[in-house]
Amino acid sequence: MRHSRTHSGSADERSLHSTVVTAVASAVILVGSLTGCIASGGPSGGPSGGPSNEQSAVPSGPVEPEKPRTTEVPPPDGTTIDDVIEEAPPAPVEDADLDDVVTLDTGVRVSVAEISAITVEAETPGELAGPAVAATIRFENESGEVLDVGGAIVSLVDAAGNVAVPTTSSPAAPAIGTVDDGEAAEGTYVFRIPEDTRNEITLMVDYAAGAPVVVFHGSVA
Repeated sequence: MRHSRTHSGSADERSLHSTVVTAVASAVILVGSLTGCIASGGPSGGPSGGPSNEQSAVPSGPVEPEKPRTTEVPPPDGTTIDDVIEEAPPAPVEDADLDDVVTLDTGVRVSVAEISAITVEAETPGELAGPAVAATIRFENESGEVLDVGGAIVSLVDAAGNVAVPTTSSPAAPAIGTVDDGEAAEGTYVFRIPEDTRNEITLMVDYAAGAPVVVFHGSVA
């Protein structure tokens, strides 16, 4: 039976904070690498690097170097190079079981609508086929404001403590756009993970910068 509860954090919060920060940072780097390799066009002189019809003007004499800037630029907010900026405190962590519905102080409810072991096929260059886990995350907005879920970061750590590699292979469909107050949205996130390390997973959901990070624990059959 799925039940709802509000969590206040675990006893070993310091260790869990470290795991969450590491996993979320790794997920950002891995997702960025999957979306790279954007094809670029040729030089502006012509298509695909073709020659330009216009000749660049070549100065016939010595080029006068630009004079260094002498106008003083004031520091922002009255700060100086000697000021020490305090680090922002880590986001709070809310622990839960995989079948929990977590209600946050922000008015947002986060839950795992579905999670299952699957086998993915390589659909884009650089991807690999193999065993994986697909998790559908549900975001319910009761905050009184519009909720942006397009920047939500979901990551997974397997039983061996390894951060699972995310993949865009089907059925991956991350949450996008915004959710009006009183409405809900879902996103499906897929991770490649060996079959023998699914017995104890940690699924982390960071739906917005500075918001509590929901950490689900459980096993995937």
